[in-house]
Amino acid sequence: MPKTIFTRSKLNPILSPNPKNSWENLKLYNPGVIYHNNKYHLFYRAVGAGKNWCSVIGYAVSDDGEHFTRFPKPVLKPETKEEKRGLEDPRLTKIGDTFYMAYAAYDGITPRLNIATAKDLKRWEKKGPALKNFNFEQAGGEFI
Repeated sequence: MPKTIFTRSKLNPILSPNPKNSWENLKLYNPGVIYHNNKYHLFYRAVGAGKNWCSVIGYAVSDDGEHFTRFPKPVLKPETKEEKRGLEDPRLTKIGDTFYMAYAAYDGITPRLNIATAKDLKRWEKKGPALKNFNFEQAGGEFI
């Protein structure tokens, strides 16, 4: 039987809400991590008190995967009507020299899979929906 490559940190949770930042002082959820240039780059869903549970994507960096330094502002925040209730659940990969982030954009009714790209993991450019003209009814409501 193969050995596990994951162990639970004794510092669990390794990142908690930050009372000093209004955009992340209530809840942190569902992070995605990418290891690049000998550092762990963690992107997370953050919710601040008084924001009607509107979430943004925060960013933190670590040398060891347990002690993180946060960036002072979100790297992605809602800007369109499709995102008005928040951005959630970032997942990352790198193809060539470009980083890709898949995330959920939520308008309060329908979650949508969106994509953003970056060259440096700090300045993200939103590319919009991953699936154009998506219709839940046409898909029969079943997804993989």
